[in-house]
Parts: sequence; C-alpha cells; structure tokens
Amino acid sequence: MPKSVVVGAVVCAVVLAGIAGCGDDGESGGKDHAGSARKAEDSPSAGSGADAGDTAEQRLADRAVKAMKSAPSMKAKGGIAAGGQQRVTFDMALTRSGECTGDAGVGGGSAEVRKKGASSYLKADDAFWKVLGQSGGEGGQAASAAGDLLKGRWLKVPRGAVAQGGATEQDGGSSSPAEDPTAFCTLSALLTELDAGDMKGAKKGALTKVGGESAIPLTVKKNGATRTTYIAAEGEPYILKTVKEGGEAPGTVTFSGFGDPVDVTTPPPGETVDVGQ
Repeated sequence: MPKSVVVGAVVCAVVLAGIAGCGDDGESGGKDHAGSARKAEDSPSAGSGADAGDTAEQRLADRAVKAMKSAPSMKAKGGIAAGGQQRVTFDMALTRSGECTGDAGVGGGSAEVRKKGASSYLKADDAFWKVLGQSGGEGGQAASAAGDLLKGRWLKVPRGAVAQGGATEQDGGSSSPAEDPTAFCTLSALLTELDAGDMKGAKKGALTKVGGESAIPLTVKKNGATRTTYIAAEGEPYILKTVKEGGEAPGTVTFSGFGDPVDVTTPPPGETVDVGQ
C-alpha cells in the first residue's frame, strides 16, 4: 500500500479525534467553548466578535475565551454524536508548545494518540480502522487495510509527511490536518475558532459545581440547539465544561488540568511504522 494512502487514512483519524472542536450547527468548528467568569463585569472586552453586545454576560465570555487561549496546557475529555449519530469520544492532554497524549474512540473502536517534537503517533485497534474504512474513497480503502499493515504497531507521521509548507504552531501558525497530521493535537488547533461572540444573547444561571469547582453557567439557544458553558467562578476564568443538547453534534466536553505538565512517551522505533521513510 502506498504510504501516501496510509497517511490519508491517518488524517481522517485525527480529524475524528479532534472533533472536540467541531460541530456548531452550520458554523465553523471549535466554537462550542465560550463562557463567563468571575468579576467580569469590571473587566474590559478581551476581543470577541465585533457585533457582540456589551453586556455582563458578554464580558464574562470575553474573559473566558482569553483565559482558555492563554492556558499553557489543559485536558479535554468528552463524547459527541458526530455524523450519522456515530459517537466520538476523546480524552486528551495538550500543551501550547505542541505536545499531546491521549485516546480517541469512534463506533466502538479506539486509538492511542501521541505527539512530541516533530512527529505524531497513532495506534488503533481493528474496530477503529474498520469504522474509518466505511467513510469510502481512497482514505477509507487505506483505513480498511491499515490494521493488517500495522499489525498492532504505532503509525509514526513526521510533520510535513502529507504536504509541505503548512505553518505549524511552533512556527507561529496553525496547520490543517491535510498539511500536518499533528495539527489537531495542539491547543492552537483546538481553540483556534473559539469566539466569545458566539455567546451573544446568553443567559447567566445560578452558581453551580463542576468537578468540585464553583462554576457560572451561560446558556444560549439557537439553530435548534441549547448549549450551556460552565466557567470557573474563582481563580482564572477557565471553561470547565460545555454541554450541547439538540442540533448537530450534541455532546459534553470537560476541561481540566490547566497548566499541569504533560508527559509524553514516544513509542520505541521497533514498534513503529514510519510513513516519512
């Protein structure tokens, strides 16, 4: 099987793994994570959409987005009903410098994902590849055969294996998965389209708890969906959880481990298949 075809399957896989930032009812991905924070009424706008109303809720959303985009690291865990109601799950730890480690699942299949330095690694079970194989096309055909090719080994994808010239996070930019299969595994990719303006018109609810932390919920309804974003009420105004009901890609995502170190262990060469060679 040509290595370029295998890479196509990997790109498909990482897009699924990165779906935590996708699916907002006809809008671009990654906009499910805007919210509110402590004492934001006294804080200036942090750069939301130009048409955002200058309300207390909007200022809270501005502060939350700014905090998320400034975090050096975090964990993202959740489950989303993707296309055809196929459930996608993920549990990832990511850093702003580009490292990540975690697991992704789709349709009963699972995969481990790691990124360190200039290379990413993916190790999936047969069920995972089978689900990707059902997508059709060249990538789907490659995914169907990938299990036999890899035989339980890790797939190593160096940066630039798919296309050259994409700006990476380390270069000061953000690549698409087609340009760099590791792109989804960075905080810049996860949060690139996070926009407090999407919370325009949100209503603030009563103080509650998320993972033992006090949180302020903001709820917005549009396009047949109800999305509630829970923001830390104390300390940095990080987004702690988002819950989306109805509409496209409903699901729940939780965020934690802000600023915690992320330890990534790369697989030994004898357990990898390097598509860059």
